[in-house]
Amino acid sequence: MKKLCTLCLVFIGTLFMSAQHLSAQEPMLVAPTLRIPLDSERTQQLMRALQDFALQCRVEQSGAETTHAETVYSTNSVTSYALAMDTTAWPNRLLLDELRGITESKKYDSKNFYKAQLLNVMPQSDSVCRLQIAYIGIHDSTALVRAMISLQAVFTKSNNSVHLRVDAADGLAQWKTTSIDDVCFHYGSSLDVAAAERYVRNLRYYDSLLQAPRRRLDLYCFDDIAAVLRVYGVDFLIDAAGHSRGSGSTVINDNEIVVTANSSSHFGEVDPHDLWHARLRRVEQANRINHAVDEGCAFLYGGSWGYSWPAIQDSFRLWRHSHPNANWLDEYEHNENIALNKRYPLNLAYLINAYIVQKLQHDQGFAAVRSLLCCGMTEKDNANYFATLKKICGVDRSGFNAWVEGLVGNK
Repeated sequence: MKKLCTLCLVFIGTLFMSAQHLSAQEPMLVAPTLRIPLDSERTQQLMRALQDFALQCRVEQSGAETTHAETVYSTNSVTSYALAMDTTAWPNRLLLDELRGITESKKYDSKNFYKAQLLNVMPQSDSVCRLQIAYIGIHDSTALVRAMISLQAVFTKSNNSVHLRVDAADGLAQWKTTSIDDVCFHYGSSLDVAAAERYVRNLRYYDSLLQAPRRRLDLYCFDDIAAVLRVYGVDFLIDAAGHSRGSGSTVINDNEIVVTANSSSHFGEVDPHDLWHARLRRVEQANRINHAVDEGCAFLYGGSWGYSWPAIQDSFRLWRHSHPNANWLDEYEHNENIALNKRYPLNLAYLINAYIVQKLQHDQGFAAVRSLLCCGMTEKDNANYFATLKKICGVDRSGFNAWVEGLVGNK
């Protein structure tokens, strides 16, 4: 890994020095000094495949037809891309899902801030090359790396073409498997069956609430997030920096694939809080989800930071005892962290929403919860949140304090 990072940094420096000579419109940048040890015909084939690959990674997901769960790669809509990479192989598909929209930066207000840059082409045989690619943006003369990936390029003489693939998952065929319900666990040595059964129960409960389609699910258990990323060709991802746990998922032919890291390849406990977020995003686009309500659901159904919902309520009671005259509208908008250990936050807006979700689900069913949950991302003054709350139960900003007091007063 150290050698790889050093090599990538050398190439990043070269590409940064050459960036002014490269067209900003090219989806895949190649420094003029990069040595490509292929003949001219294969070099042209490779460049065409890489340009198509990079273009498709720019696609912005929008609309029900292109949710994370149901993205379809077909030869009608994505011809060159589908031909360049086999999307029926789940490591390839996971990589494509990870890279969709990778060029965008909200911080720098640009849809194409991060440029795909070819770092290295290394022959492995007469027909196979290993490729290293980075997604790099330049700001104030500083190179900012969002991701680095590794692919294989496989040249075929029969149809004079090149195909891109992820090769890091080849060793998984020797792993052991155990099925619980219609979830198949793949693991290196042993399985914590009790933890796996709890996972399946939580999974099915969340999916039933969300009315998600029931699918066969294959779950691969890894030691850490680095191993998860490697299995679908990612060497570095800024979003995963500093984390030891994480997961990825995709759907192929109505079969769901989940790769997860929870500090144990024998499948230790999966946080039901995080599982809620993951299942929700299988069926709803991120820009429809209200973060505070989402967290409230996760608190109620799965606890937080290892604390169960009853334990969270105990912390809330202690805070409530010392704040008998709380103004719940103010507290909602300030969203104070009331946890004694500030490293593991328990934010008041999320707690309030947990009680609201509990009330709505009891009185009106989960459909009412889902309306509030999917009222949209947080707006100034929470305008969309309060407009939706008023539609559901007649509560607006002016009545929020008294209504919430009624929900939490005796808790």
